[in-house]
Amino acid sequence: MTTETMTPIALYDWYEKGLHACRSKNFIFAEKAFNKAIESNPRDASAYYWRAFVHKNTNNFEKSIADYNRAIEISPHTARFYLKRGNAYCKLKQYQLAIDDFTEVIRMEPANAEARFDRAVTYMQMGKYKLAVDDYDSFIGLKPDYADAYTYRGISYYYQGKYSLCYRDALRASKLGNDELLEIFKEDMTPL
Repeated sequence: MTTETMTPIALYDWYEKGLHACRSKNFIFAEKAFNKAIESNPRDASAYYWRAFVHKNTNNFEKSIADYNRAIEISPHTARFYLKRGNAYCKLKQYQLAIDDFTEVIRMEPANAEARFDRAVTYMQMGKYKLAVDDYDSFIGLKPDYADAYTYRGISYYYQGKYSLCYRDALRASKLGNDELLEIFKEDMTPL
């Protein structure tokens, strides 16, 4: 049966088969299923999104970005498409493009904690520690019990020479279950 003769239900089945294959981590079959779904309906942004997910999980970030681009062309107001494309840009060390995408997500969804955290981590990668701290502050305002945010904010404080704030965050992260930064202080009184 060719895609021209497939019923809408059969076409939907390819999409569902792709999702099932993703859950099973069978990315080779998932890509084939999403290819069929896209071939049959090239305006299905979700099929491009999930095929991008497949490419990301097989470390083909350029193809992943191309599919996220297509999903965004079709559905430009879907924040998660920008978020995931930003993550793919990070993998390619295209940090400014990632920042732009995370910023767009925050513009669309001001309470999106994941975009704030990812942007903060990306600012750290760029050596922009003050901007990273600002985003960690915003993230912590949304999710105050996430230990890694205190750890990474503490590291950002360290690189700004704000050692007492770094230590404060190390203690807070430790109380929340992440002793990584505090262990560094215990091993050597000269942090990091």
